[in-house]
Amino acid sequence: MTEIVAMNPDAIDWPRLREIVGKIREGAVVAYPTETFYGLGVDVTSPAAIKKLYEVKRRDWSNPVAVIVAVVRRRGLCGRAEGPARPGQL
Repeated sequence: MTEIVAMNPDAIDWPRLREIVGKIREGAVVAYPTETFYGLGVDVTSPAAIKKLYEVKRRDWSNPVAVIVAVVRRRGLCGRAEGPARPGQL
């Protein structure tokens, strides 16, 4: 079921945010706005969630996806890391 949740970064609803994190941990795919496009997010440690992401994107398995992690040392969790880590806004 699709659900739209508005979140104000200046007044975070922590119980609601914990609920969303729980759904991600259960394998949900979430969409979130960035400065230029909407990103899709999943738990990269869950093969079922990654499979769901590829299904949502209608993407062939031979075509890799970009991965964003909060901490550079965690980038190895999701496979081979190529190129330099570029933390922060470009």
